[in-house]
Amino acid sequence: MPERRPGDRGIWGLFLVFGMAEAGIVPFLPLLLQDHGYSGSQIGLALAAMALAALLATPAWGHLGDVHLSLSRAFACAATATALCSLLLGVAGGPAFVAALVTLAACRSALTPLSDALALAQLGSRRTRYGTVRMWLSAGFAAAAIGWGLLLAWAGIGAVPVLYAAALLATTSIALMLRSPPAASDRGRSLRDALAGLAGTPGLLPFLLAVVLVNASFVATSSFFSLRVTGLGGGLALVGLAAGLQAAIEVPVMRATASAHHGHLFLAGCLTYAVAFALFALTTDPVVLSLLRLLSGVGFAFLVVGTVVAADHIVEPQLRASGQAVTRAATYGLSPIVGGVGGGLVWQWAGAPALFATTSVAALLGAILYRATRPVSG
Repeated sequence: MPERRPGDRGIWGLFLVFGMAEAGIVPFLPLLLQDHGYSGSQIGLALAAMALAALLATPAWGHLGDVHLSLSRAFACAATATALCSLLLGVAGGPAFVAALVTLAACRSALTPLSDALALAQLGSRRTRYGTVRMWLSAGFAAAAIGWGLLLAWAGIGAVPVLYAAALLATTSIALMLRSPPAASDRGRSLRDALAGLAGTPGLLPFLLAVVLVNASFVATSSFFSLRVTGLGGGLALVGLAAGLQAAIEVPVMRATASAHHGHLFLAGCLTYAVAFALFALTTDPVVLSLLRLLSGVGFAFLVVGTVVAADHIVEPQLRASGQAVTRAATYGLSPIVGGVGGGLVWQWAGAPALFATTSVAALLGAILYRATRPVSG
């Protein structure tokens, strides 16, 4: 039996409910934008604007968790702010809708790095078992995505903001019950000092470049996947099923990563993405396309665990939240700008098969870059 410590159940619960919350927006956001009259290229630009907001805000959230607040309190603040922004999406229109969308992205950007930092702090020397914590997020996502899809097929896509906000408030209450390490005593350390310290960390920059390349391919694919399914005749229930299948397969894969080397995991994720996206390009049946999300789920599981553990290995413990924040800024900030804008343009000008073929090549290039700059044995 794997070693367990007091507090493990609490962090498992946070990841489970957080996954259920994310299932209420991630698969359906492009459809919500389409419902507001956005074209394919405009959806790409909107996602890029959200990514830019995340890129700028994420390091500040990490610094807040490292220095000024505990990790759990910083997470609770970010989740509450994101919920309020989501409620605004339900009533706003025009420029106010765009403002709410961008602000939501800036607040939501904190949730993944802060939850990851909480998990790593709880695990301590057991950080290679991060996958056994992260799998609960995928389990929650898988269980909820199918239900969200069925519910939205009945209630309409306009119900997304309210449902997402309610789920986020549940994560806030759980986070406030967790015990996490207090903020650093060095309250005089500025965000600029923290970023300078990260910039001088050996191996971090090439690692981040590989992260951006492979995640840009994933963002471009996933951003338009739901539109491809509905364009081929599938409905919202099928979109939710596809998202649920991907998240479901992530659970056993993440559980199996506990003893694997993070370098192998990252490479395996890149190569699995390359194969999955190539198959997306060749598929015209919405049901088969949805089933192929199982393969991309395997790649996602490898990459998520490999990225988080590798970043924690590279960065000093006192900069744990900041290190995760910078890595997540690359993953969910810079990558969506590249993948969102590029994906939107390719989607509109060349179509879905060309988009998926391009992302397959990009994932393969990410593997090559990572292998060249950070050998697996290193």
